[in-house]
Amino acid sequence: MVIGQLYGRTREMFDIDAKRKIDDPSFDYLAAVSGRELALELYELFLIHFGSCICIDVSHKVLGRSEVEVLIRRDSPARSKIKTKISNHSKEGCGSVVGNAAKWATEIILREGIPKNTCKGKY
Repeated sequence: MVIGQLYGRTREMFDIDAKRKIDDPSFDYLAAVSGRELALELYELFLIHFGSCICIDVSHKVLGRSEVEVLIRRDSPARSKIKTKISNHSKEGCGSVVGNAAKWATEIILREGIPKNTCKGKY
């Protein structure tokens, strides 16, 4: 979301571009997709490290399939241990995945630099 906020198009820019004809020579495609390319880089890092960006797939990769199945099966015989499993999930699973995502996004932002027109006096 931060990459999109910093490098994506504003709503006004999107509305203007949506009204253009497909073959409009003044359309700056590279400027329009610059945020998309950076978001795609982050997505590719998820694929490399976790094999997917879908939560259940990432959970299987990080925690192992059996623990995730215990988390999502309401009728599981191991349901009595669900509190421990959730605790481990939040410590070992979500926290590490979100931490990696934040680290990767921050590295991309620092490498690219923060655009000068980002805040426009709002803050």
